[in-house]
Formats: sequence, C-alpha cells, structure tokens
Amino acid sequence: MRIVCSHWDIDTVVGKCSGKESVVLTLVEKVTDFYLAIKITGKDSASVMAAMEVLREEYSEEKFTEIFKTITANNDSEFDTLSELEICGRKSIDIYIYIIKIINLYKQ
Repeated sequence: MRIVCSHWDIDTVVGKCSGKESVVLTLVEKVTDFYLAIKITGKDSASVMAAMEVLREEYSEEKFTEIFKTITANNDSEFDTLSELEICGRKSIDIYIYIIKIINLYKQ
C-alpha cells in the first residue's frame, strides 16, 4: 500500500458530441484519488504539454515539483514529450512511460 502522496497517473479521454471531438487530460493522485481534469485542444503532445505548463504556472515552479513528484503515463503518442517536464529548475520530476500491450483474448 502506497502512503506517500504526490505520485500521479496521467491519461487522456476522448469523447464525441454532435460530430465534434472533445479531449480531456486527466491526472489522478494515486493515494488520495484526487482528480484533475483539463480540457485540451487535441489528443497530441503539444496540447498535453500546454496543459502541463498551465499547471506549472498555476502552482508555481517550486510547488509543482512538490505536488507532482512522479507522473506515470502509457506510451500513447500524446505523452511523447512529457519527459521534457523532468528538469524543472533545480528539482526534477520522474516521468514513467509504460508500454501497454493489448492482447486479443479471443484470438485463437
């Protein structure tokens, strides 16, 4: 059981309404289940990084590295540049990218 806060999972959620695509960036803190949802312009790395920069500005550089000690993502292309957040002033954030393999259970 994890008891240390400030370790986050990140992902994107895509929905469609009236033929338009909406994308939300989600971050969930692993211990508290605190949830951040930010509407972004697209499911691409530039949109993800823009949202993360807004968070960095909102929390200040000092607090950002305290609040987001680690961020865990899957290997989707929108997280390709997430590792650029690792160096942030003199402190660092550890970014973990996991390769998720989807196995077709019904395939013979």
